[in-house]
Parts: sequence; C-alpha cells; structure tokens
Amino acid sequence: MKKEPRTVIVHKRLRPLRIAFLVRPGDKSSLRRIIQINTCLWGGRFNAIIPVYKKTPSRWTERLLRAPSAREIVSGYFDAFEPDFVVAMDASLADGLKIPKGRLLSPADVLDPGADEPTSHGVEVTEVFSDLYQRKFQFLRRHPAEVVLPLIQNHKMSLLLAACFGEFPDGDQLKYLKTSYKEAFDAKEVKVEPGNIWKLLIGNKGYPLRMGSAWIKVQRHGWVAEPALFYMDGTSILDIIDFWNLRAIGWQVLPLPRQWANDLIEDCSKFIAHNYVPYRHNKALMHGITFVCSRSSSFDDLKKFSHRLKSPDQRAISLQHWYPRMWDEWARDKDHVIRCDLVAEESDTETTVRDERIRFRDLSPDFVEKFGGRGSPRWTNVIEIRDYSGSADSTSVIPSGVPDLNRTLETFTLGDVWATREGIVVTCKHVNWNHSWRLPTAFRIFHAWMKEKGFELNISSPGKIASQVIRALGGILGIDLLANEEILNLLNKMAHGQIEQEISGERDREAKSKVRAQTVPRKTWWNLLLKVNRNYPQAAERHLNSLISCKVLRVGLKLQCPECSQHTWFDLDTLSESVTCERCLQDFSFPSSSPPVDEWYYRAIGPFSVENYAQGSYCVALSLRFLSNTINAETTCIPSFNLKGQKLEADFGIFWRRSQFERTDPILILGECKTHDLFEAKDVRRMKSLAEAFPGAVIAFCTLRKQLEPVEKKRITQLAQRGRRHLRADMWHNPVLILTGIELFSDHGPPYCWQDAGGSFAQFANTYRGHDEIQELCDATQQLHLGMESYWDWLEKERTKRQVRRSRKKE
Repeated sequence: MKKEPRTVIVHKRLRPLRIAFLVRPGDKSSLRRIIQINTCLWGGRFNAIIPVYKKTPSRWTERLLRAPSAREIVSGYFDAFEPDFVVAMDASLADGLKIPKGRLLSPADVLDPGADEPTSHGVEVTEVFSDLYQRKFQFLRRHPAEVVLPLIQNHKMSLLLAACFGEFPDGDQLKYLKTSYKEAFDAKEVKVEPGNIWKLLIGNKGYPLRMGSAWIKVQRHGWVAEPALFYMDGTSILDIIDFWNLRAIGWQVLPLPRQWANDLIEDCSKFIAHNYVPYRHNKALMHGITFVCSRSSSFDDLKKFSHRLKSPDQRAISLQHWYPRMWDEWARDKDHVIRCDLVAEESDTETTVRDERIRFRDLSPDFVEKFGGRGSPRWTNVIEIRDYSGSADSTSVIPSGVPDLNRTLETFTLGDVWATREGIVVTCKHVNWNHSWRLPTAFRIFHAWMKEKGFELNISSPGKIASQVIRALGGILGIDLLANEEILNLLNKMAHGQIEQEISGERDREAKSKVRAQTVPRKTWWNLLLKVNRNYPQAAERHLNSLISCKVLRVGLKLQCPECSQHTWFDLDTLSESVTCERCLQDFSFPSSSPPVDEWYYRAIGPFSVENYAQGSYCVALSLRFLSNTINAETTCIPSFNLKGQKLEADFGIFWRRSQFERTDPILILGECKTHDLFEAKDVRRMKSLAEAFPGAVIAFCTLRKQLEPVEKKRITQLAQRGRRHLRADMWHNPVLILTGIELFSDHGPPYCWQDAGGSFAQFANTYRGHDEIQELCDATQQLHLGMESYWDWLEKERTKRQVRRSRKKE
C-alpha cells in the first residue's frame, strides 16, 4: 500500500513590528520623541514604553510581596511584551540587558529625519493613510467619518494628550507626515479640553494613533478585563508611561487625570451607565467599570471622587488600588494583563513535507511598497506549524528560549527568526517572500534548548524503543490502542510467552516440557478486545484491525510438520504450496485439502516484541498520552534521554502548555517511569538532581500500578515537600506529579478518571476544579497517591511556623 505524503498546515498571521522603547523615568524630551516615533509607525500605539530604573521606587513596595529589583522590572516588561526590537533612547540604558544580537536599535534606526527614507524599522503611516484614502475616503459617503487633528498646546498636560492621540514630529524634514494625514482625511484641527477629551477618544472620530493602526484587529487572551478608567496624575511621566502600556497590552482604558476630574464627572457617569449591561450568555451578571489608581495618586482621593459619580448600581464600578503587574509572569493572568495578539491578516497553507522540508510564502500588507524601509524589517509574520498527521516527532510547542532558531529550521537567513509564546516570528523586508524550512522535530527543539542550558542531549536505548512504539502507533493519538492493562499484559506475555509441547515417551502421562514461543490464538485476542470494548463486536473488530495495521500484531497460521511433528507459525507472506519447517528444515506441502481453520495465531512484532513491557516503553507512552491528549494540552515530547555534562537522565521530557488560547510559556515536565517495579531511592535522587538543574520544572513519577507502596510514598513525599517552595510569585520551585494506572489507563482526564476509580478517589473528584492547571493537578495527585495534606493547608502551617520564629526572635 502506497504511503500518503505527509502534509502540515502552516498558519500565518500578519502583524506590525512590535518595538519596545527604553527610557529614563524622568526624561520628558525622550518620552515625547517616543510618542512621535510611534505616531509615525503602523500600529505604533501597541509598542511598549519601558522605564529603566537605577533603583526600585518606593511606590513599588506597597504590596505585601517582595518588591522586584530594577533589573527584574525591565526583564519582566520584556517578557510581557516580547518585542521584536528594542530601542534605547540612551545607549547606556541597554547595559547589562540580555538583548539578542541585531535586535537593539537606536532611535535613528527607526526614524531618521536626515535619511532619504526616514522610516526604517516598521511601516510608515503615510502608506496606511494613502490606502485608507483610496479605499474609504476618496468617495462621498452617506455617513462621512470625521477625522481630527488634536491641537496639543504647550502646557503641563501636553505630554499626556500626545500619548492619548499621537503627535507628529516637528521639523521641515518630517512635516510631510502631518501634511499627508491632513490631506488624506481632510482632518479638522480641534483643541483638546476637559470637556471634549473623552468625546474624541470614545467616539467614532479618527485621530493620528487610531488612523495609524488601521486594518489591525486585536485578539485578547484569557479573562478580558472590563473597560477601565485610569485615575492618574496627568503631569507624571510614570503615570503617562503606565497608561500607554495598559493600552499597548490590549486594555480598553481611558485616562482620568485628577487635574480634570471635576470636569469629567458627568462624562464618567454616562460612561458607567453605558457599560452597565448584562453579559450576553448570563443575564444575571452585569458588566462594569474598573477604576485603576495610578502609583502617583492617592487611593483615598479616588474613593472620594467615585462617591460623587452617578451610578445605576453599586456593582457598576470597582476600585482597584494597585497597578496591574504586567512585569510579573505569574501575576499577569490574575491581573488580566496578558498581551493581546495583533492581526492584520491570517491564512493557512497546506504544504507537503519533502526531504524533511516545508515551503510557503509569507503574508504582506496590501498597502506597502514592494521595496522600502532601507532594507530593514518592516512587518512580521507569526508562523504556527500544525501537524495533524499524528507523527511521533511533531512539534506543537516551541519554547521562547530556543537559541539560533534559524539554524534549527535551516532557514538560510541569520537572525530573522525566533520563537515567542505566540509562535515563530519571521521579520519581513520584502513583499511575498518565499521560505524553505526544515520541519522542526521534538528532538531538534529539545536538543537546541538543552544546549543553551549547557547540556548535550542524547536519546537513550530505551528511548529509541519508545520512539518506535509511538511511531508505529501513529503518534500520541494512537497510544489509545494500548491503554488497557490486560492488553499490555498479553503483549508482554507474547514477548516472554511459553507453550507446552508434546514429547513422545513410554508413559501416557509424561510431563510436558516448555519452549519459547511468541504466538497467541486469535480467539484469545478477540475475547479480550470484545471485553475491552464492552461487548461491542464492531468496535472490537476495528480495534483488532488497528493493532494489525499499526504492526503491533501479525497474523499467521500454525502448521504441524509431518516429519518432526512440531508446530510452526507461518505468517501470510511465507505461506505457499510448499513450506519449510523451522525446526527440522524439511519442506512439506501445505495441507490444501484440509486446511486448519482454528489455527490462526498472532505474533507481536517490531518494538512490541521487546521484553519487559518493551523495556518500559508502554508506561512512557501512556504518560505522554495522559499529559497530551487526555488533559487536552499542547506538547512537544521526547522519550528517555541522557544529558551529558552532569550525567542526568529522564524517561521522558515534555514542553507542556495547557491551552492554545492563552499565550503562556510552556512548562518543562521531566518524568521517571516504572512499569511494575518500585521507585527506589536512587530514582528519587536522580529526579532530585533534575529538579536542581531545572528550577520550575515539573517532576513526574509514573507507574502502571494502581497504588504506591509506603516506602515509595515516604521517599517521594520528601521531594514533593521541597518542590512546594516558591520559586517566584505563586510558582512552585519544582511541582511533583504522581500518575498511576488510575490515570494512565483512563480515557478521561481528571476528575473523571478519579470518579471511575470510586471510593476516596471519587469523593476527591467532586472537589477538584483544575483552575490552576498543572500545579493544582500536582497538588491533587500528591494528596491522592502520597497522602499529603493540601498545598493550602501546608502553606498555612508554614506561615504559622514563620510567625512563631519571628516572635521568638523579638523576645
């Protein structure tokens, strides 16, 4: 049967460049220049402005948790926005920051007034304005759109107004930008005052930053925050930066400068009433408005102001005294500041894999010139490779820490490709460029990532067998065929099987000797599969056909040799009119006149014929199945491997991400698997070494047994307690996950697998929610299989112990 060529889907998403600007917190002139540069760029309002502190300001220490260091703040902003390029307004601002080579720019690299083409990195807004004019504004419309050019006078609030609406740079060399805007839209100059600032921002009027983001759709992830009003000091540089970044991250936010608060009371009340509407799918819940207090403002002042507003209900508004922690990886989802995705265009391309390579053409904006930008990147394509072929080495998740991704993909370019949480970012310089990549495999991704950490990764011998098992089954999805304890036991029996052979002798009841054999009657397999599939013959037949087509089993006929009287198994390929006995090597004729009817037997072949449960491969495969398909996660998996350098090893490794809808960093999971043997002290020590080498990684202990022995529980519990310590924020140092046959043989993830187990497992399942994803799953399995107390009970005890120690020190 001819094998179908493998195809993959290349999903392409066009978006503008994402640029982050580094600025000193007190540098007003540089901040204004940043705003002007972004006004000139397509999608500039979504670029981040990152304050670079020498020392963490006191306002960052208001929360109970430890305040981040100045360097942690900058790194956290980088991680939140994942910029394609970084512009340092002062070269010294980038000192000590780990910015990839070629991605640190100066302001002139983006906008240089003295150059023939002033705009370099990014698309100049004049191209956007020209396209909008041709499509929307050159014809007389029934309902004309109003576009304004806000007049920002030189007073103390001018910097905030520039951040709200945008501001074109001054100077003869760049005045064509403002002229292009006015001519394309017949823009009317409007003076911005307290009475009209929100009417301009909320209404359908166009202004420079809004018009410069044409054709860009915002896709938000996670729980979307309600519309917000940012209560701020309109003259504070830090508050202006904070407002800008809230909007750039994807919030629907309006500025509420306290200097104009009295003039905006009526507008605030109307805004609250307008947004106090029921949810679409739950009329009992109502949308509301969140007032966020800036770090330069008093929360008491905000409360006093809120009391002066007219509200349809006390639930219509909520007051938030802290600024959302977008620089904190583990607080972003809780504060609803997960960065939005920008989409100008999307498309899928189905491409055939030839010589392990894929070929596709990127997307380009319709309105750009074919060549421009001084040969620098102008926009980006975000690429996701979706492999639905079930291949064992498919890659669904690529961590952002993979170095030199262009070498891994063999793109024939240098520095133009890297991985982020949203996918593979490709910077584009020219229109409709063709790409040829080597298809990324799980091994190549893991190998490159581990090499960056200082390790040389090699797949071990059991890992190669596990790879063959998974590949033969058609990938992780095919492991469902073996997700039954009796099936695995029968396969293992076939690898170690014995049959009894008759030996002629003087006594009628002479003992029978045992010889090696690897065949099982078809009836045995049929009865087992009928039982597994709940006495549904059609399902049992499909199951058996799948085992044969995946080359787990091979059917053959058992014939008795007339010369030596031995029974020999012959597969279909060797059956003919004359066959050869493998015992006496004599040829004999196939019994065509009386062919045996009930002598059809199956033999396990390939990696499924390897002893000791395919050297532990079945437990590895079922663990990967549970962590991938059963709990519906995106994964990139490799089986057993060794790490040179510190002589570390694991039975599997996974880059794991629960949902494709929330752009989070994948979690590394490292596993130790035992089919039926106990977890020895040396196994726990080995996993402890891995935990120390990879802080934040999940350490998994997996077995096909339904429960652990007391001695195992004691060993693993010690490691699990150490793993509950905090690495940063709410993140555990090394969560320990326990998976037994209860989870691995189930067709459903938690809590349903525990409900099916009954007893105390079913009782626990009723309280499990799974909101905290992998850490909550680890906590649940520690309680179920180790008998540990819950994480929250443990945490409370630890807090009590610390309080006692502190009180003793004071005494």
